[in-house]
This record gives sequence, structure tokens and C-alpha cells, in this order.
Amino acid sequence: MHDLSGCVTRITREPFNFIEMEERSGRTLSYKGYSVEGSYWSDKHNKYRLEFSEMRYNIEPYEQTVFSENLHEYLTANNLFTFTSSIKHAYNKGLVPPTKYLFFDEFQDFTRLQYELCLNWMDANHIKEVWAAGDTAQAPYRFAGANAAYMVGMPHTDSTVLPHTYRFGEVITTNAKQYLDRMVVNVAGNATPSDKRGEVITYYGDEWVDKIKLQNNGVTTLILAATRDWVNDVYPIFSKIADDGVNIIRIEDTRKIDRVFRMYNTIAALERGDVVEMEDVKYLFNASNCLPTKMIYTIKKTTLSGTTNEKSEKNVLKRIKSHIRSGKFQLRDLYDKKTFTEDFLTVEWSGLDIMKAIPDMGLFEQAVDTFPKYALQHADKRIGTIHKAKGDQAEVIIIFMSVPYPLLEQIHNPEVSDDLSRQFYVGTTRPEQKIIEIYGALKYSNGKVAPAPLEVILKTEMSSIDESMDQEGFFAIHCGEAVNAMQVGKYV
Repeated sequence: MHDLSGCVTRITREPFNFIEMEERSGRTLSYKGYSVEGSYWSDKHNKYRLEFSEMRYNIEPYEQTVFSENLHEYLTANNLFTFTSSIKHAYNKGLVPPTKYLFFDEFQDFTRLQYELCLNWMDANHIKEVWAAGDTAQAPYRFAGANAAYMVGMPHTDSTVLPHTYRFGEVITTNAKQYLDRMVVNVAGNATPSDKRGEVITYYGDEWVDKIKLQNNGVTTLILAATRDWVNDVYPIFSKIADDGVNIIRIEDTRKIDRVFRMYNTIAALERGDVVEMEDVKYLFNASNCLPTKMIYTIKKTTLSGTTNEKSEKNVLKRIKSHIRSGKFQLRDLYDKKTFTEDFLTVEWSGLDIMKAIPDMGLFEQAVDTFPKYALQHADKRIGTIHKAKGDQAEVIIIFMSVPYPLLEQIHNPEVSDDLSRQFYVGTTRPEQKIIEIYGALKYSNGKVAPAPLEVILKTEMSSIDESMDQEGFFAIHCGEAVNAMQVGKYV
């Protein structure tokens, strides 16, 4: 077994190293605190909504140290595992999967702990072959301990650089290559671009607000910025300039919105008088976030003065979820509004109220106005950080070419400069057809305009070129170019 005891102990037991964290990520720890200022009734969402004020607070080193110690004690006392501690446990116990073949994807994002565990698995007698795949150029997680050098240096008997990229063509390839060429650890080889036509459009300052309009045309679009705060800044602006019917979803909410759309369309179909299949109805009760039993419901009441509608919180669904999930409840092959009410509801049918009760329904802002029309189950306009977009793609990418302030402060650190190249390489290789790059639009908290990544990198290279000549340990391991190529190695 490889000796990783020092690494494991440092990762899991030593006090948190804030200096190292800031050097690796260019960030300090902070959190947002929210205070309730009031509440109001929302007919659109069929519930009371709270009004908040927010303030950002810095987390002092001693606070994080206390939290880390308390978390470790709690996990130990309750025999619980985090992702990292589960890997440590597998390493310490010598646990190996009972299989002959192993395949690791995104290997360029492996940490030292994951890498060493992988080497141990390779040494097991019953493991015949190990395959690892990844793109060393797309390794932006050094701040989390990942290092593409593990993939480059892994012992292997065979390796293949995939010869083609099918996502984008020559124009997008050339645009992204300026970041690729400045990476330190990479795999030699060039991938041939596809024959797709590409386009690179640039806007400066605030001109993008008048030039860009998100249309309800089904064209997949990703909106990217380097930090979550910047994403939060531009989100409402894009919402204003978007056409009616365009719903912009945060990248991290994509899976949620798929569930929301499916549940919405089932309720909408019943409301329209359509017939729906058993599996769609079953999903309402089996989804990870299923319909709640208790809902705000509209009840019709008849008095001497006439009929009125009153909203109250009621147990709308019969208590049969567990029976449906266990298969004890006999579901019909097809359902309409009448049979759905008979089998599942304690009250009369009100499709609008049931639809509003779908968990995370707020992600589909146009739901009330759209209901009961069919909604396309596709989040084609998404927004998020560049890191969140890794592995994603779209026909059009809108990316803000601005360097976060913490990285700017650390940019003379060669590793931070390399991180910046990798981050924007990931961002500029997401488009299939078009990339819109926006410069000089985002600002720091002090009001200064954030510079462009390539501008910062080039200035750093020019100012430190003499010094860099002596840094053989950093510059001598440049292995060449690999445009959107994956290295696939067969290890035996």
C-alpha cells in the first residue's frame, strides 16, 4: 500500500490552513446573513412570502476552526462520513471494489487522496484493467486539491489522445487556444475541430444590454461569469431584457427544473381534460421532492349571501404515498381528472392549487400564466459560474471576461495565473456555435472595472519574464497543446 498517512492526517485532522486556502483559491470565507423584514401574500405562488434584507459577514479563522473541530467530533460520535472521510476510510481499510475492471472519468480533477486510493486499487490482484479518462486542460479545481499532474504522471501501459472534437469548429478552437497555450501541465496533441461554423462576438462596457436579447426560440444559451456574486448581479438584468416566456434557470437548478416541468405537465394535462399514463402520475408521489400532502387550497363555500372562495391549508392528498412507493396501492393504467380525484384527493379537484404546491415551482416563474398549457421540458437558458458550467455546453455562450479581485491580487503566483487560464479555457470551450464575450462590464466592490483575463495574464508574463527563466520547476513541465482532447489510458 502507498504511504499516504501524512496526507490523510493533514486533510482530516489538522487545523484549517486559511493562508493556504487563500493562496489556492484567491478567496476568503464569508457568508450571507438574512433578516426578515416583513411578509406578504402572493396569489401567484399561493402562499405567504417573506421579505428579506441581507448582509455579508466574514468568517474569522477561529470560527471556522471551532466549526471544523465540532463537525469532526459529531461525525466520529455518530459514525458518519463526508465524501473525503469515506475515501480516507477506504484507503485505511484497504477496501477495493469487487470487480475486474475500473473506469475513472474526469481524472484530471482527482485530488492526491483520490489518486493514491486509485493506485492502491490498481495493485489488487483481482483488478485486471484500469481505464482513466479526462481532459488535463479542463482542471480548474486546484483550490479543492485537484491537480492535472496526477493524470499526466500516472503509470500506464497505453494512452490515446482523442483525435477530434465534435462540439465546435475552428473559430471557437482558435479563440480558446490562447488560454490553452499558457497552461503549465498538459498533454501533447491537437484535436481536429468539427466542421461547424463558429462565431466570436465581443461587446464592451454596458453595450451588451442593448445588443443582447434572450428570445423564446429554443436556442440553448449559457450565461457565465467568474463568481457567484457577479452572476447574481447580472441575473436580474438578463431577466429584464429577455422575451416573454423565457425562463432563465441557474445551472445548479437544472435537475430541479426538469422535475418541476414533468410534474407541472402532468397536472396541466389533467386540468385540460387529457388522459395521462400511470408512470407520470406515479412520479408525482415518487419524485425526490414529491407533491406535499398539505397544501394551500381554494375551498368553495356556499352561504346565504352566495358562494365564496376561501384559501386555507388542508391535507389535500390521501395518506397513500408509502403504499404507492411500496407497490401496495393498485394504480390504474390511465388517469383523468375524475379518477385522480377519486384515488388521491380528500377534496375536489383544483389543478391550479395543486400545481402551485409543486416543490420548487418558483423556478418556473411563468407557471401561473402558462397553466394549463403544455410547457417544454427543457431549460434552454441557463446561468451560473464558469466552474458550474464545466461539462455543460450550449449553442450560444455569453461570458463575462472579468477577473475576480482575489485572483487579481494573487496573479503573480504562477499557479494562480495557470488557474485563470484553465478557468477561462473551460468557459470559452462551452459553445457549439457562438460565443459572446463581454469585456469591462463587471466591477469590484471599490467601483473599479475588472480587467480581462488575457490582459492580466499577458501583463504578468511581460513583467516577470526574466524571473521566470530561472523557474525550471514551473515552466519545464509544459507538455504541449491539447485542444479539447481527452487522454484515455489503459492501465494493467
